[in-house]
Amino acid sequence: MAGVVFTGAPGSGKTTTLRWFEQQGYNAIPEVARDLIDSGLGPWDDFDRFHLSVFETQIARELAMPRCAPFFADRGIFDIEAFYAFAGRVLPSEISGTRYKPRYSKVFLFELVGSNNQQRTDSRFSVQDRRELDSLLHKAYTRRKFSVVRVKRGTIASRIRFLNRRVWA
Repeated sequence: MAGVVFTGAPGSGKTTTLRWFEQQGYNAIPEVARDLIDSGLGPWDDFDRFHLSVFETQIARELAMPRCAPFFADRGIFDIEAFYAFAGRVLPSEISGTRYKPRYSKVFLFELVGSNNQQRTDSRFSVQDRRELDSLLHKAYTRRKFSVVRVKRGTIASRIRFLNRRVWA
């Protein structure tokens, strides 16, 4: 079985939703970028080194997933392309030239949580930034021929119901 990617701008509810699937016993890949930031390496320190670390770690985590069971990922490798585009930077050849073919079966793009004017207090991204990232994330996956399903704003319970109907279809 292949992987299911949860993508979206920061603060869109990906991690909370991933935790629910993990609590149900499914294999889950937490957001690599968050793990690196929590360990002391952020994109504001060394943008290229940070994203190359995200890329390599994401691939390693995906390859460690059993091939016979689904996995859920808080972001996929193509999210990196969107963050490079957002920063106005060129994707390094180590990333753009990869031969790695992820085994994603579904990609879900989470719409922003809360009102369109709401700013998260813990985010370095403005509401406008998050909207732009949303668009760039969508482009990063659709240009690779993934069908991207939008997960509308709503309660966690309503999003779980929505995803359960579509993940297993």
